[in-house]
Amino acid sequence: MLRAVNPEIVSICTPDALHASTIMAVLECPATRAILAEKPLALTVQEAEHISKACAERGVVLSVNYSRRFCPAFRQLRSEIQQGELGMIQQIHGFYCKGLIHNGTHWLDLLRYLFGEATCAAPLPFHAADADTPSLSLTLSNGAGVVLQAVRTDSFTLFEMDILGEKGRVQILDSGHRMEYHTVKASAHYAGYQNLMPAGTRDHCLQDAIVHAVDNLINCLDKPGTKPLCTPQDALASLSLATQVMEVLR
Repeated sequence: MLRAVNPEIVSICTPDALHASTIMAVLECPATRAILAEKPLALTVQEAEHISKACAERGVVLSVNYSRRFCPAFRQLRSEIQQGELGMIQQIHGFYCKGLIHNGTHWLDLLRYLFGEATCAAPLPFHAADADTPSLSLTLSNGAGVVLQAVRTDSFTLFEMDILGEKGRVQILDSGHRMEYHTVKASAHYAGYQNLMPAGTRDHCLQDAIVHAVDNLINCLDKPGTKPLCTPQDALASLSLATQVMEVLR
């Protein structure tokens, strides 16, 4: 394909273990101007760093398809959090499956996208779904605790994030296709108590995710110097958190 078509933009959709070698092969094509890579960028931090450096040296725009970053609904949620509409974040809880370095990095990237850097990644002594899918804890910069629990996939798949703030709650459900909002209101049952009450839903939150990702990549080419909404450094940060946990387990 590279020889016959000489494409300017290439999407990397190979199995995880082939991401690094395929990207390096694509970089050898003189026409390549941009790459949209599926997650994870590579299986190791060292490979990801090498890819990032090689793309920078060639002047190739590299975007990683952590798809929620590209969707307007998630960008709106990030703005709401930054503007303090949920107040101080207290706790975050989530579920995931299919490998920490695979689907788990999707969850970790969303966490970083919404709240900034997380630290102190460590495995939890819960029953793991499998050796590659542990539960873990993290800490946000404001001290809020984060717990990500692994689930088995023999009955169903699951990707959820539950965000608790002082002023409300947002539940990201159905892999991110739906968000449910709650706000703090006076209890209808007990005088002097405040409860979380439903305040609306946002549906179709992942609609046209790949279209948004490609549009963003083209915008980077049309406006030289513009960074993609998910940079190699973003992908590397989530991979580093996942790798930190897996190295403890080994």
